[in-house]
Amino acid sequence: MNNHKILFVDDDELVCRAVQRSLASRGMIVMTATNGGDAMRHAGVERFDTIIVDVHLSDELGTELVASLASCHPDAVFILATGADAHTIPSSEADGIVTCVLAKPFTADEVIAAVRRERPEGHPEDIDRPLSALIVADETDGSRVEALLATGSPRLSPLRVTTLAEAAAIVATTPIDVCLASPGLRDSRGIAALHGLRELLPTSAIVVLAPDFDDARVARFLRHGADDVMTFDSLAAGDGTRIIRLACDRRLARRDLIDRAQRDPLTGLVTKPALRARFQRGRELAERFDSKIGLVFIDLDGFKQVNDTLGHAAGDALLQEISRRLCAHLRCFDTVARIGGDEFVFLAEQVKTRADLDSIVDRLRSAVKLPVVINGVPVTVGASCGASVYPDEAGDLDSLQALADGRMYDEKRDARLGRSSVSMHIATRPSAREQAASFEAR
Repeated sequence: MNNHKILFVDDDELVCRAVQRSLASRGMIVMTATNGGDAMRHAGVERFDTIIVDVHLSDELGTELVASLASCHPDAVFILATGADAHTIPSSEADGIVTCVLAKPFTADEVIAAVRRERPEGHPEDIDRPLSALIVADETDGSRVEALLATGSPRLSPLRVTTLAEAAAIVATTPIDVCLASPGLRDSRGIAALHGLRELLPTSAIVVLAPDFDDARVARFLRHGADDVMTFDSLAAGDGTRIIRLACDRRLARRDLIDRAQRDPLTGLVTKPALRARFQRGRELAERFDSKIGLVFIDLDGFKQVNDTLGHAAGDALLQEISRRLCAHLRCFDTVARIGGDEFVFLAEQVKTRADLDSIVDRLRSAVKLPVVINGVPVTVGASCGASVYPDEAGDLDSLQALADGRMYDEKRDARLGRSSVSMHIATRPSAREQAASFEAR
């Protein structure tokens, strides 16, 4: 199962690490997530062949997460993992999605057997699918690389181009796992060519094809975004397999570290730097495909009263649940970020009309308003929202956010003046007085 991509979701990080080591030892590429939000974000940027989800997660049931993930990965094999009796798993909409249930602790062989039952040999999505590779080099070098890699392992499904412009056209429509690039192209050379490729392929491994192993040159390529350097001699000697494998693993690990650093530690949502990078990526696609990007600024109404009445731990629990709900409305190409205490930004790509964005706002507002039970206490908060559209109303993220922020405060002001009603209600636990605390949104 070389290069088979697996997403493993379990709220125990030690279990995640153990499963990752076990499956990686059999040639599989494994990414892990400890909650539903992280899993949905991984699914939005990666293509997985198999997704394994623990039944009982800290933030939601695994069966509920499977149903959400299936909307992004309809062709993936879904497996549930549990330390309890499989017969105790409640029926859900995931019943028609999940292939099997594995008892923990399970072995790599059990995973392979489960996948092979669902993806038998000859199936168009065979589990040993080749890596998607892009060779960017002149005709002579490109043909030579393609020939040398033809019989290697991991198996590659190569596309070959000679310029950055041609590479951009390929990347716009085709996911790329690894790029093998010569630094001398017709339309770009040296470090400039490497920078151009890294901008096109921010999450893919890039291996530079060099004439020889000059230490200074190799170090320079690595500093400027390459994951490894390979000479034609090493490729001819059969070292291409090891170099490509290490480059892919290195890029995956680096991407995971960057992803963790750009996430809010409480909710797991991305923060402003990651939001900015995703907007830039989305803007390029919007320009290429003549689509729009919608930005929704969300501020919780009544959050301060929750903190003041039930304590900060309850406030944290509320933020985590609201974050999970917002993530449940993510499509594969959307992003939700936490940018302040109770402030969120939802970035919706591939929006066609303003009516599409208004529909998204209505769904997000409705999701926030649903009651949240915290330590037995039902809590209901509202949401003030403002929205803006790229490129119709602004051309950069800061301007879009400022416009949406202003509209959000207009809505909040109108609510205070009685022009609309947004409220928060907290029902206390039953007590001798049977009292309930009710608060108007601020």
